Amino acid sequence: MPNLLIVRNSYPDLESVQRLLNYVLRTPFYGGYAIDPKQAYDQMRLVKEAYHKTEGVQLKHFLLTFSHEEMMHLDFKDLLELGFQVGKVLERYQIVYCIHLDSDYIHMHFVMNTVSFEDGKKYSNGLVGFQRIKDFLEKRFPKWNTQLIFREVYAPPHYKKT
Repeated sequence: MPNLLIVRNSYPDLESVQRLLNYVLRTPFYGGYAIDPKQAYDQMRLVKEAYHKTEGVQLKHFLLTFSHEEMMHLDFKDLLELGFQVGKVLERYQIVYCIHLDSDYIHMHFVMNTVSFEDGKKYSNGLVGFQRIKDFLEKRFPKWNTQLIFREVYAPPHYKKT
């Protein structure tokens, strides 16, 4: 069963956005919803500046992890399409999604701007938005039984300033 992991980290400034994007985009397998991943930092920053929302939580970070058995039914094209569909679930927010192969399991990182590109409203759906993603995954893959997991992660080493 895939796990939907929500990383709880405040990502309090634009530097944290840059560090996280640098980390997740170190793979050749990525895409974006309402954003060009190669220009993600600048495009997220411009949306924040256009709506004067450069303070507070800058982004949401979550992962989708897959077992080896689940990956027997998916390829990279399927995963990239899945990333785009997850972006559509959250609608008004820029999202970068990346496939990582650097652990014992294949996983996807999602980095979401907390400021809407449509109206400048800050993301305030809390866990409801993540429940909508879980519901979407369960409809799309009814045999998977997706789990929603909250992982407390504050400033892991690869996000720290150097």
